[in-house]
Amino acid sequence: MSKTIGKYLATTFIVSWLLWGSVAVAGKLGMEWLMFGSPLGMILYVLGGISPAICEITLKKKSSTKEEFKKFIKSIVNPKHSIWMYVYAIGGAMAIQAIPLLFHLTEVKQPLYIGFVMIIPMIIGGGIEEIGWRGLLQPQLEEKYPHIVAAISVGVIWAIWHLPLWFIDGTNQQSMNFIWFCINTIMLSFFIGSVTYVSKSIFMAILAHASINAFWEVMAATDKIIPSLLLMFFVIIVTMIIDYFAGRKAICRK
Repeated sequence: MSKTIGKYLATTFIVSWLLWGSVAVAGKLGMEWLMFGSPLGMILYVLGGISPAICEITLKKKSSTKEEFKKFIKSIVNPKHSIWMYVYAIGGAMAIQAIPLLFHLTEVKQPLYIGFVMIIPMIIGGGIEEIGWRGLLQPQLEEKYPHIVAAISVGVIWAIWHLPLWFIDGTNQQSMNFIWFCINTIMLSFFIGSVTYVSKSIFMAILAHASINAFWEVMAATDKIIPSLLLMFFVIIVTMIIDYFAGRKAICRK
């Protein structure tokens, strides 16, 4: 593991886990002013969630030239991409949610338009994490390991990073099976990683993650292990095929 990855993971985990840990302990001790749902508790909860972005931006600012940092920020905020990239990021997120629905493994909770409405708030509610996960961690790992190893590794790290949320009373995670959650983070590492690879953009990774979270509000995710594993393998195969042809197309342009 490179020093860059080690420093990033150590900083992100320490900051997030301290913030989330404070909220978890407050809930167990009945400290209403700090527990989940209180104004201060929610501030700490949100700060913990956006720590992967804050830590990466801070480290990038310190370690890169002014031109490199400017290019990095542009990749985060630049929305100028083809309509097909938007179709892939948003449509792919919808498809991942809809496939279990076709097999009656889940159900529709709200009208479809709610998903589109929720994309913007879900940028803070998850999407912004991608500044760290797909902006730094996965590309760095792919410099040393095969794509499939890097994507699985990020999925597992990403799942473990969420672990304190199972100890905070009132979070959605408390009703989730952690093994099922790991399967989903690995699957989404391939999908969001593919969106990033094809678009060469952190902005599109943020959009893909936000879209996944948004359409989870519309279509309840199946919590069954075997169907989730099958969906994961399907997503892995499809995204690797897309990455292969996108890579070939890029080579042909050179």
